[in-house]
Amino acid sequence: MISKFLSVDIDFWNHLRRSRMRKYLDDLALNCQARGLPLHTVMNHQQMLPLVDRSGADTLINLDTHSDLGDSDVDVLNCGTWASFCRCRHHGHYHWVHAGPIYEGECNDQAPIWSRRQPRAHLTDWAKVTRERVSAPPPLGPLLQDAVAVAVCSSPMYSHENLIDQFTAWRKHWGIPYKKGRTDERY
Repeated sequence: MISKFLSVDIDFWNHLRRSRMRKYLDDLALNCQARGLPLHTVMNHQQMLPLVDRSGADTLINLDTHSDLGDSDVDVLNCGTWASFCRCRHHGHYHWVHAGPIYEGECNDQAPIWSRRQPRAHLTDWAKVTRERVSAPPPLGPLLQDAVAVAVCSSPMYSHENLIDQFTAWRKHWGIPYKKGRTDERY
């Protein structure tokens, strides 16, 4: 049986209508409540990695401007490589959903694994790697089907300032605890 962990980076909205982020996150919080799913908020993906590992999920769905997936030789954990350190990678599925262009390389200049058409799967430890480019945020129903947990990341180094303000107001409104990290994200 498939079990999913949904990672939402608010920089995902850098290439979408930013005014729609709050409604999407409100719908996400309502869906998590209705389904009894744990919903976490973190500053950087490094704080999300232990949540993914503890969840037992075998599928990681990452809504993000950057894939955050380095090659299999990566040995430095940071915001641009964290997906390369998930415990489930050797048997699991990594699915990147993005609205902007495919970046040749990651947000921290890691070796690129994405070509224009498909991932260079031989460069990653994940058993299965897919990506999907969207023009609007994907419907939550399919994303949350078989989900075991959700985390939303603020990524202050990469998100537009008004997105950070919306994110902060949203998490405070819903009373979601926030795991803060360091702003530079290189640790």
